[in-house]
Amino acid sequence: MVFLRQIDAHGFKSFADKVNIKFDSGVTAVVGPNGSGKSNITDAIRWVLGEQSARVMRGAKMEDIIFDGTENRSPMNYASVSLILNNDDYTLGKDKEVVISRKLYRSGDSEYFINSEKSKLKDITELFLDSGLGKNAYNIISQGQVDEILKAKPIERRKIIEEAAGVMKYKNRKHESEKRLDETKANLSRVHDIIEEISSRVTRLERESAIAEEYLALKEEMTQSDIEVNVYDTMQLLTELDDITARIQKEESGLEAARETLKEVLTALDTLEKERETLQQKERTENQELLRTTRELEKIEGRIALYAERETNKETLKEDLETRQEQYEAQLKELTASLESEQAKKTALTKQSAAQKKSAGDKRRELAVVQSTDDSNIEKLKDEYYELMVKKTTLENDKRRSRDEQSKLADSIQYKKERLETLNAEVAKLEQTLTEKKQALSEAAEQLTAARTDYKNVREKLNDLNGQYDKFKNDYNRAANFIQNQQSKLDMLKNMEENYQGYYPGVRAVLKNKDSIPGVIGAVGELISAPTEYMTALDTALGQASQNIVMDVEHNARTAISFLKQKNFGFATFLPLDTIRERHLSVDVEKSLEASNIDYQVLSEVADIKREYRKVILHLLNTTVVVKNMSDASALARATNQRVRIITMDGETIMPGGAMSGGSRNRKGSIMESKKEIAEITAKIEEYTSQTVSLKKAVDDAGEQIAEHTVQLKQLEERGAAFGETHDTLQQEVTQLGFTLSNKTDAAADLKREVAGLSPDEETGDYDEQIENYAHQMTDINTRIDMMSRSQSEKETQISQLQSELQQLNNDKITLEGEMRFTDAAIERISFDIENVKHNIDNTKSEAEMINDDLSALNISELEENKKQLSEVLSQVNAKLQSITAKLQSIKEDHKKNTEAESELRKAADTSQQQLRIDSGTRESLGTQIENKMTYLSDNYKMTYELAREQFETFDNIEAKRQKITLNKKSIEELGPVNIGAIEEFSVVNERFTFLKEQEADLIDARQTLLDVISEMDEAVAERFKETFYQVNHYFQEVFTDMFGGGRAELRLLDEGNYLDSGIEIFAEPPGKKLSSLSLLSGGERALTAISLLFSVLRVKVSPFIILDEVEAALDEANVTRYAKYLKKLSADTQFIVITHRKGTMEEADRLFGVTMQEKGVTKLISVDLKNYEEPLREEGN
Repeated sequence: MVFLRQIDAHGFKSFADKVNIKFDSGVTAVVGPNGSGKSNITDAIRWVLGEQSARVMRGAKMEDIIFDGTENRSPMNYASVSLILNNDDYTLGKDKEVVISRKLYRSGDSEYFINSEKSKLKDITELFLDSGLGKNAYNIISQGQVDEILKAKPIERRKIIEEAAGVMKYKNRKHESEKRLDETKANLSRVHDIIEEISSRVTRLERESAIAEEYLALKEEMTQSDIEVNVYDTMQLLTELDDITARIQKEESGLEAARETLKEVLTALDTLEKERETLQQKERTENQELLRTTRELEKIEGRIALYAERETNKETLKEDLETRQEQYEAQLKELTASLESEQAKKTALTKQSAAQKKSAGDKRRELAVVQSTDDSNIEKLKDEYYELMVKKTTLENDKRRSRDEQSKLADSIQYKKERLETLNAEVAKLEQTLTEKKQALSEAAEQLTAARTDYKNVREKLNDLNGQYDKFKNDYNRAANFIQNQQSKLDMLKNMEENYQGYYPGVRAVLKNKDSIPGVIGAVGELISAPTEYMTALDTALGQASQNIVMDVEHNARTAISFLKQKNFGFATFLPLDTIRERHLSVDVEKSLEASNIDYQVLSEVADIKREYRKVILHLLNTTVVVKNMSDASALARATNQRVRIITMDGETIMPGGAMSGGSRNRKGSIMESKKEIAEITAKIEEYTSQTVSLKKAVDDAGEQIAEHTVQLKQLEERGAAFGETHDTLQQEVTQLGFTLSNKTDAAADLKREVAGLSPDEETGDYDEQIENYAHQMTDINTRIDMMSRSQSEKETQISQLQSELQQLNNDKITLEGEMRFTDAAIERISFDIENVKHNIDNTKSEAEMINDDLSALNISELEENKKQLSEVLSQVNAKLQSITAKLQSIKEDHKKNTEAESELRKAADTSQQQLRIDSGTRESLGTQIENKMTYLSDNYKMTYELAREQFETFDNIEAKRQKITLNKKSIEELGPVNIGAIEEFSVVNERFTFLKEQEADLIDARQTLLDVISEMDEAVAERFKETFYQVNHYFQEVFTDMFGGGRAELRLLDEGNYLDSGIEIFAEPPGKKLSSLSLLSGGERALTAISLLFSVLRVKVSPFIILDEVEAALDEANVTRYAKYLKKLSADTQFIVITHRKGTMEEADRLFGVTMQEKGVTKLISVDLKNYEEPLREEGN
């Protein structure tokens, strides 16, 4: 059995010194004068069990329980209390002795200990759970708590039965389960949000992951085949590369030999050319010498002949000279014409030779280009061709511009000016359009801004309206709930008023039966009223008289009294209108009142009643005076010499003779207070009903405005969308117009600069040579490109044709050179003849002049000698010329042979060069293909060709594998973009998604489990509560009868059958009284009823120990004796510690503790064991 063995206290309240209070089983009484610290023992036990309320500990703050010192003692810094419990039956654990300690410091720190081990309050609470002990259990009943059991709300009384039923642990577990349920709901909500967030992401990643996996599968499927095919192709290409390389080496050797031979032939040709040039120069020199010598010889011969003829016949000679002169001039004219003809012919032949030379050069270059054509360089040649074409075109344009600038400059300037005017017009039009569009855009922006502003304002207004609506709705709901609550309270009060609850039984019986009892007018409290501020004073003044029954006549009053006696309904006071007398203040008192300076009212003057019942007020209230406060009441009492009853507005009273009453009082339940409360509630209901109407209207108006603004908001949203679309369209148009205008403006500016920079005085230049050079290069490149684009047979045909044409051109060149030589010889001959004719003319003129001169001056012998010498020189010159001509003919034949050999060698070299270029291009192409294959292996499979080659010894079904690879690559292309990372990301996200789904399922299961647990606990609580409730109710009826010596009592559930939540109402009927409400019981009856309930609970659930603090204070001696004896009876199973002043209780105690305060502020205890003195006392009595 668990019982309290000892209390150790130090520094707790008045226990300044360390005290050890030891208890025995049975009843221990603690006695002592008021203020000595008896209740501090109760407070110490309650505090160590975990009480947290300073108010319950009778302090302002918890630190007030620490001993605060006295005049002779210093304050202590801490308070410490320990309870030592006997635990022989191991109810409180495995230890036979349980020590519960609590220590509080002035800093506010608090410590708990269980068996000297530091613990938490929760541990102590759980230790005593459902044991009948604890700070909230029924084992500690302090002063005033007895009546609180009866005053408590029905739902609060339920806790007593729950504690006895041992369901508090279930209630605590249910509370924890509900808390976990709320947490589970919150977690479930969060999980729902997260799942909703990532579900779409999981779907997308699942799709991308499937594509990526299919991509990897296709790639893996073709990897081995792809490597094998690449290795096979690379091997084939390497074999072809080796073959072509060997062939190229052979061709290069043959080409080198041909080039050496051609070099020798070209050297021989150069030598022949030089020799021919030298001989031709000598030939020209000798011809000039021949001409000079011939002229000198003819001149001398003419002089000799002239001399002879002069001697013969001067006149005849003169005529002959004239005839010869004419002949010579005619011959000169003819020769001059022939010379001009030959010169024209030479000019034509020169042009033909130049053209033939140019054609031969073109053919040679074309042949060289065709022979040097290489397929691998076609793109490079095209780039060169395009580059040359650009340069040539630029030069041609420059040439054309230079040549035609003067004639076309004016047209160009005019055209550009017209174009400039057109551009300026377009710019002006674009600027105008742009301005219009910008204006429209600005208007659209303003409209859009206005629409957005309107939308924002309406949105804010709608939010405000929603807030107002919610506020009005909440206010309306609160007002409606308040009205409903007040109406329920009013209905209850009116029901109580109609059923006369709060009236004495006799009064209630008469009023309920007033229809059968003649002359009943009503109770004074029903008939009388007063302004609100006087209701308290009126209630105090009437007191019990408010339940007096007003009767019409005395006879009917006696009839009503007989009715009460016959029915045994109780007692009542009657006021017959025909017998009661009006009461008045004495003249002296009235004079004293009038003489005073205190404001007062005679209560009968402020009270109101029907006129025919005015006598009742005058009888009851006409000698009572009302003042504002107690000071006025005291002054007025002194003025009247304490001869009048004076009441303040707060109900404080000064009686005639000087007695005073006042303080705090609870008048709830009185007739006047109930009437006042009904009036106040009615007024509140009317006020709130009026406010509710306005609130309802405000809610309806706000709802209508919300609907209107919602429609308006939708319209503004649509309008804003339309404005936005228009604004975006205009913005695009403005941007496009701005771009176009900028381009047009730039073009106009450029054109304007061009027009300003044009000058008609620019000089022209000669670009023919460069253009021709570029044309030759382009022709060569075009020929090479054309040859690259042709087949080999076409190239060979073209080469053969070009060689044939070049040979023909060489033959034509030789023929043309012969013609030119003949022409040169003719020109030279005719020139020679012209010179001779001119010489003859000169000689003739000289002869004519000499005819008239003296011939004696001439030396004939000298002329003859000169003639002889000149003839010898002429013979020598002719011999030299014949030798030079023979040599030139030999050189011509040698040159022709070497030229033919050169042509043959060039043809062979060109053929070899062409084949070499073809083979080189093939080799380069093979090298590129091989490099690409190896790069493919390295980039895609991270391996070299050599490493890949080691994996394959044989190659099978290469073409089938190649086709499979093509199909796989096509399938990969059809997959579109592939996100390889989606596989891992999907795995991570899906794992989290699956985990969250599992968590969701677990949370749902946990929620259901908690609901099931709560349901099971509710069933267990209801079942145990039901069982305990009926047991307590049974014992309550039994104990009540024992304690009162009769009567009846019972416990009732407010909600019958609801054992889980229903409150408990107590009904008690002491002997001789009808079963009614507890509010009609006297103080002693209420205390004894509460004690009976406590003892009933102890009969059902034995508590280890019970502490009762002056609970029997309101009982009379007879009831104290019954209470003490019953306490003694229960002490067989329960340890009682009672704090008492009553003798009857002390007599039944097994041990007495005397509490004294010998030193002010410090409690001391003295213990007396009455069991040791029981027998001696009895013997002395005998």
